[in-house]
Amino acid sequence: MDNETRATGLISRYGFVRASGVDAGAFLQSQFSADIAALDGEQTVLTGWHDPKGRVICCIKVVRKQSGFWMVLPSALIDSVISGLKRYIFRSRVDLLDISDQLAAAGVLSGDDGRYEVYAPASELATRVARHHDEGIRKLTEAEWELGDIRAGLPEVYPASSGMFTGQMLNLDLIGGISFTKGCYPGQEIIARSHHLGRVKRRMQRYVSAGPARVAGEDLRNNDGRRAGQVVRSAASESGSESLVVTNIENPITLVAQDGVTLEPASLPYLLAPARD
Repeated sequence: MDNETRATGLISRYGFVRASGVDAGAFLQSQFSADIAALDGEQTVLTGWHDPKGRVICCIKVVRKQSGFWMVLPSALIDSVISGLKRYIFRSRVDLLDISDQLAAAGVLSGDDGRYEVYAPASELATRVARHHDEGIRKLTEAEWELGDIRAGLPEVYPASSGMFTGQMLNLDLIGGISFTKGCYPGQEIIARSHHLGRVKRRMQRYVSAGPARVAGEDLRNNDGRRAGQVVRSAASESGSESLVVTNIENPITLVAQDGVTLEPASLPYLLAPARD
């Protein structure tokens, strides 16, 4: 494989929480919308922690480890997520610890359109990434990785947008982040009802623009000036910017930001029609 098709670089925006204890798996299963119990080996799943109304408080990548679980999420949400989860522990034998000073993340482009993240002890990962760069593998920038996430249709929630969107609005049900066969978790009843009744009319879609990157939670309007979309995440691109926006599923339209910049609909790598159970 040619080094020109490969790239790697550290990602600094994440924080890490370790969940350990004999009840750690059962506790996370009761809190997150994905089927945590189905994780095997060192598998990872992108899931959501919802409030009782089915709104996503945080998108979290859960990694199963021999010693428990790692949770990977935006560093700005670490404190609020830990304190919020601790309110539900009660008598469960679970310990939640911020280990952001111990771990780091790196993005990897392996060629042939393969892309994935690696999580490991910070000093060890920094050494590995530097060695790969010395071997001629291209340096991957954080801006490039963010843009790749957007093109892959991967949602993210930030402090400004926490509690703004349902899991289905963020397409979590389309990318394995919501299980409709597991037990209860916060917001499960509302999420399941929307799924079975087919009432998801607004979903996250990709938009491109010649203007600058937008702000998470920013309102976008249609040509008549009515609110028609909200920004999930956004990043600069070669020709301007690309964004993930929650808007109506049917007949995607041109959207307009407050500064007059227009955003045009673009494709995602998956369909916006959920599988029905």
